[in-house]
Amino acid sequence: MRRGWLFVAMLCVGSTGTDTLRAQEGNTQPGVSSSPSTASPATSPSGSGQTTSYQLGTSGDQTTPTTPRMVPLSGAETLTPGLGGILYSYILPTFEWTGYGDTNPTGFSQHPGLNTQSTYTGSLTLQNVWKHSQLNLSYAGGAFFYSQGLPAATLPGIRPFNSFHSLGLFEQVSTRHWKWLVGDQGMYLPESPIGFFGFGGLTSFGGGLGGAALANAPALSSSFSPDQSISTGLSRRMSDSALSQIEYDPSGRSALTATGSFGTLQFLDPGFIDSRYWVFTAGYSHNLSRHDQVALSYLDYYYRFNGPNRAILNRGFSILYGHQINGKFSLEISVAPLVNQIALPLGGASTKAFLSTFDSLQFRSRNWSGSLSFARMMPGGSGVLPGAETDSEQASIGRQLSRRVHGSLQVSHNYSQSLAQESTVASRSKYEFWEAGISLSREFGRHISMYLNYYAQRQLSNTPVCVGTGCTTALLRQVGGVGINWHALPIKIR
Repeated sequence: MRRGWLFVAMLCVGSTGTDTLRAQEGNTQPGVSSSPSTASPATSPSGSGQTTSYQLGTSGDQTTPTTPRMVPLSGAETLTPGLGGILYSYILPTFEWTGYGDTNPTGFSQHPGLNTQSTYTGSLTLQNVWKHSQLNLSYAGGAFFYSQGLPAATLPGIRPFNSFHSLGLFEQVSTRHWKWLVGDQGMYLPESPIGFFGFGGLTSFGGGLGGAALANAPALSSSFSPDQSISTGLSRRMSDSALSQIEYDPSGRSALTATGSFGTLQFLDPGFIDSRYWVFTAGYSHNLSRHDQVALSYLDYYYRFNGPNRAILNRGFSILYGHQINGKFSLEISVAPLVNQIALPLGGASTKAFLSTFDSLQFRSRNWSGSLSFARMMPGGSGVLPGAETDSEQASIGRQLSRRVHGSLQVSHNYSQSLAQESTVASRSKYEFWEAGISLSREFGRHISMYLNYYAQRQLSNTPVCVGTGCTTALLRQVGGVGINWHALPIKIR
């Protein structure tokens, strides 16, 4: 195992200084998703909403997308630089192997040491385009195997291997004045998404985006996804979010939208809080010019947690402004004053005001791409709290270092605290999570890419996070990996 790691690492690092193999034609520049819960490549295998061009070698194989109007900000989609995705029907399979070194795989090791694991992952991206509709389907899944037993004082009966799965399905139907969007995104993970790296190599080709460089799937706001912004270590969970949106555009400059969503977060290990939530929004968007848009929307969020008298109702309005230069730049700013009703454990409810916001800046040039976002929300509490106040900041930058080499840096920060003081002797629970990472990938011809990833995580809290018999208020974890990805060229199916 160690010899294999050494060989792969030497080959990957040494190849960055050579330029003798045939390149995949038309390397692309990545656009980075603005969604706070899905910013890490490890947590977004399908790359929904990334629309970067991907050449197939002959211009006749690709349909050049026409310049679209801005998506309505009052709906479920966030604003991205847009343009670049291919518009014909295709299917794209990929397969990867990654060898990881992990200093704290459970999240609760009192005496950190290096643990190694092998991860085998496959994905399938499908896009089917008709005259008035488009179907996007993405699946990614695999299994990982630890080379040695995990530390004691964790979950009883824990296995030295596990599987993980992610499935996304979106259908868009359009007419002259109407558009209907319906979709579902479900995941099974053995640990927190913000600490999971099983999908990390799927974006190692196509300028660091992989299948995300191809699809024109919608980029959805994080408010429609289950909140998992607090790291809970090795704790299995299932999450799902279903969404439906209707849009009416009578003039080409203004749009009315109505969106409904239902989601769940369920843990398979004891000690966590399962949740369900319903989201309803309705709004009006107006294009001031080709590049500028304003919007006003009504928001209604309802969270229900397992246990007696545990619920949150958030209602209010959101004012939004967006600026977009297709293929180059996007800016989104919003402010949302909310009134929240919070159920109290002993009965009754309290009412408080809360100011929510989501702000995002993304850019893309010939060799550079980047994103910066800030969000202030009142989400579901990540299975640790029955609701939380959460501030989230994310930043990333990518660079095409050469025709076949791409590198990126990512930094994120989450700060969450409970909605109310739990008792007369205890203060509000607080959790602060930091993560920083670097990725480097190199393409070898049309079908092979290799990659190096490294991430460091740190979480501090004034209340212990417990999984099984293991508890901690301080998490420190470092993960590094080297891997190889095989991918076909997009297979045209129609």
